[in-house]
Amino acid sequence: MIEGDAFLLWKVYELSLIKNNIHRYFRHLTIIDVGLRPMLMREQMLYRNLQRRQNASVVSIDVGGDVKILEKMVEDARREIVDKATRIIPRFTDIADSLGLDRSDVNGLAGLAGD
Repeated sequence: MIEGDAFLLWKVYELSLIKNNIHRYFRHLTIIDVGLRPMLMREQMLYRNLQRRQNASVVSIDVGGDVKILEKMVEDARREIVDKATRIIPRFTDIADSLGLDRSDVNGLAGLAGD
């Protein structure tokens, strides 16, 4: 007998198929969820940590060089998201061109698609 989370998940899925209410428990995955969501979550975590450090430095708490390191990590994560988005969704560059945006503005498109 199968035990654990996978078995429970399968039973919920099976029951929701029978009752025709699968939309209550599951949603369709998109290319954004599979390809970009983990990277977007990582960037969000890094950015929140950066904000905490910046707020701590405002109230005169010594944070050392952590702020500069985190700023670099957030910037790198955002570049990585944009690069991945343009590889996964080639239409991003077409959309950016048709809107008259340059390469750096594709970051905003990637963020909008991820949220």
